[in-house]
Amino acid sequence: MKKMLLAAAAASAVLATPAMAAETATYDVTGSVAAVCAVSTGSAVSFSSLTDNTGVLNATTTDEATDAAAYCNGSASTVKVEHVALKRQVNNADDTAAPPSPFVNQVDFTPVVTIGSTTYSSSTATLVGAFSGLKVKAITPTTTGNAKPLAGSYKGSITVTLSPVA
Repeated sequence: MKKMLLAAAAASAVLATPAMAAETATYDVTGSVAAVCAVSTGSAVSFSSLTDNTGVLNATTTDEATDAAAYCNGSASTVKVEHVALKRQVNNADDTAAPPSPFVNQVDFTPVVTIGSTTYSSSTATLVGAFSGLKVKAITPTTTGNAKPLAGSYKGSITVTLSPVA
């Protein structure tokens, strides 16, 4: 009987022991994405013929290049647009000789970068934010004193600087 009492006491002790509560924990998962900007290697923007058939500068000629691969993922990213005027080329180098009067060997233009529906042409960094795709355009060719440009090939450049800022 003692054995039965001991067994009953042990069984009641097991049954009387409170159940253990389940333990839970929440773990935060974090990560980061660096602010990045990228552009393709660029392409040509060509005015083709800068003058009309009388040799007068055609100030309404334009051309553009699209860079669908360009992007910035930072909400405070900036764009800066700089350019070098078109200079007449002689043996693949800038023509440094003084042109005969009344001609010029340099044609300036206005560079414009379009991102979305906004255009940028400032050589000062300007807030652009996050975006994908841009267009580079050369517009409004001009010469000093509206002089006629010498015949030949001309070369200049547009530099677009994208700076990533988160």
